[in-house]
Amino acid sequence: MLFRSRLNASNSRWLGATFGVLFVAVASFVVYTLISLYSEGAQSKARAVASALGGRLDDAVMFKLSLEEFEGVNEMLSDYKRLNPDISAAAVVVDGRSLYHTDRRHVGKQWTSAPGVYEIAIKLSSDNDPSRISLNVEIPKSIIYWQVGRSVKNFAALFLASAFFAVLFLELGRALQRMHQAHMSGQGSRQSGAEISLVKPAFFLAVFLENLTYAFLPQFMRDVVASYGISSAYTSAPFMAYYLCFALALLPAGRLESRIGSRKLIVGGLLLSGATYIVMVTTQSFPMIMLARALAGIGQGALFIGVQSYTLANSSADRRTEAAGVIVFGYQAGMLSGMAIGSLLINHIGVTGVFMLGAVVAVVASFYTLIAVPSYAVEEAAPVVARSRGLARDFWDMLRDIQFLRTMCLIGVPAKAIMTGIILFALPLLMSKQGFAQEDLGQIIMLYAVSVVLVSNFAARHVDRSGGVENALFWGALLSGVGMLLIAGSVWSPALDWRTSPVLATGALIVGVCVIGLAHGLINAPVITHVADSPVAARLGASSVAANYRFVERIGHVTGPLIVSVLFATFGQNWSLLCWIAGGVCLMGFIFLSTARTLDMTDYNTDVSK
Repeated sequence: MLFRSRLNASNSRWLGATFGVLFVAVASFVVYTLISLYSEGAQSKARAVASALGGRLDDAVMFKLSLEEFEGVNEMLSDYKRLNPDISAAAVVVDGRSLYHTDRRHVGKQWTSAPGVYEIAIKLSSDNDPSRISLNVEIPKSIIYWQVGRSVKNFAALFLASAFFAVLFLELGRALQRMHQAHMSGQGSRQSGAEISLVKPAFFLAVFLENLTYAFLPQFMRDVVASYGISSAYTSAPFMAYYLCFALALLPAGRLESRIGSRKLIVGGLLLSGATYIVMVTTQSFPMIMLARALAGIGQGALFIGVQSYTLANSSADRRTEAAGVIVFGYQAGMLSGMAIGSLLINHIGVTGVFMLGAVVAVVASFYTLIAVPSYAVEEAAPVVARSRGLARDFWDMLRDIQFLRTMCLIGVPAKAIMTGIILFALPLLMSKQGFAQEDLGQIIMLYAVSVVLVSNFAARHVDRSGGVENALFWGALLSGVGMLLIAGSVWSPALDWRTSPVLATGALIVGVCVIGLAHGLINAPVITHVADSPVAARLGASSVAANYRFVERIGHVTGPLIVSVLFATFGQNWSLLCWIAGGVCLMGFIFLSTARTLDMTDYNTDVSK
């Protein structure tokens, strides 16, 4: 009752802010508790190692035997240190002096603890013994901090994924509240914008289930190709099949949506995506997996068109931004959550378990769409996209427009090729070869999507205010090359060599992935503005040109893994190839910027705010 008036008010931002504060507070408390538990667990493990070693000397002390008469104690300590790399030193200490020590130089000297270590002393003598005998074991605190840090890092990734799920359910609650208010006031639910929020979970879960496997899918495909006895160049074929079929499904799905409606198209896409995981569980045949990935591309493409059409048809003129936000939030948040959770689950439930989870998520999302997402008659949908004159004719007209062509070839297609070929395909293979754990692969790749999300809104607002589309695209291309150079830092800088400086090399890799994400944040939104304001868009319509560009840029999705796979098969899987690719991308960026000064820009619409 106290907050009833606020709940019924149109402005309910305070509810989201309160929820966010409480979520962060609870998560912070949980993180603190986990740090304490993990720290205690790491120290308990260290004490257990020391106790096991001390147990081998208990009998000698119990029977009052002189430890000085024993042979092989130093060798036993050295072997135990070798089998337990976390141990930095171990010694049998009698009356404060080291009788035996893993470092022979300290034998007979006074026992002193080294700085920065966690010391464990296991008492071997009883209180009545004249000599004080103990087993002292040292473990560097940095190792304990490292173990705790890895556990906290994994939880942080899980926390981020959970945060997106929390935001999703909060939006769902708001949508149900708006629908109830619209029903009580007699207002149409379409005007309330509730349907847009109701379809958001379906798209989020669709992207989530697709990205569940991306942390280990390249390695899985590599093993399948090897077991099938064919060239390693075929490792990229399932990725190409997915993106190719995704692109080819866009146009037929648009025509099918006009006949059966968006909701049926969404459900069909979800079920088809889930069914592909069932196929991958039941067979390890390379042709069947190729078929499964092709069907997954068709399902995701159909679902994408269904969600896009549904949001546009159910959005009024003043809610088009909210409708576009469904695609942005669903894709980026689903990608982040899928990679974070998938990279953690692979170590617990295995590849088969993750595939089965993806199938279950698809079924749940399908039932949710059928139950919670309202349908509408196809003839009721607003004609939000103008009819084109045909794909072939529109495509030919766009290829004749030099502005559209240079944007597509020099910026758009290379950016998508980097995302699929470098970030999603090459990087997991190179990192796996370097010895990274499965969860590390997904979490580092996840940073790419985080960086894209952080920059996209800023880039869109900046371009809308300043109109500097060409500069934003140029810097996006240039930073993409810089990011790849940082990832391949071990090639051009001895200080970043993996063998001598693994920590610095890993740091450079993480920074490089983030820089590529920042670069693509400068490209993803402005590139659509650039083609929509081109001269050809004035003739064919901005919506038609933007839609066809979305179709054409899938060339980058398909060719990215193909190019990298051919390079790997020809020159081997090494980091130096990224330097050459980075040089080519930077060259394309400079060509794009230099040709802007030589082309006739008088017919170009520079008012991007329109």
